[in-house]
Amino acid sequence: MTEITNDADIQCPKCDQPMRKLEVGGCTIDRCEKCFGIWLDGGERVKVLQDKKTLKAVDIGSRDVGHRQDTIQDITCPRCGTAMRHLHHPEQKHIGYEHCDGCNGSYFDAGELEDLASFSFSDLLRFFPGMK
Repeated sequence: MTEITNDADIQCPKCDQPMRKLEVGGCTIDRCEKCFGIWLDGGERVKVLQDKKTLKAVDIGSRDVGHRQDTIQDITCPRCGTAMRHLHHPEQKHIGYEHCDGCNGSYFDAGELEDLASFSFSDLLRFFPGMK
């Protein structure tokens, strides 16, 4: 994992802090500098979710902070400004993430991607919009 730049082009939709660009698994993701929430653009989601090592490497935030941040559900997309939908993983109800129907991006609170690492890639494809 490599930090690309100190410049953030999007702000965290939950705590309004800069999101740092990171090069991981052949794609660039954005991670909040404060709450460690993770933004994945539609095309990035497929690449990142395929690699369990990558999921664990990028999801370094506190699960407690992630649980608190998960209660914030009325957010807008940091890419396109569309209101995001709060969704729950059908088999892991404690994982609530936000999805943008406008640009197909997703926001995960700290700890949520690491929880998803226990699922197989084909299981994940069934549950996320735009991944089939």
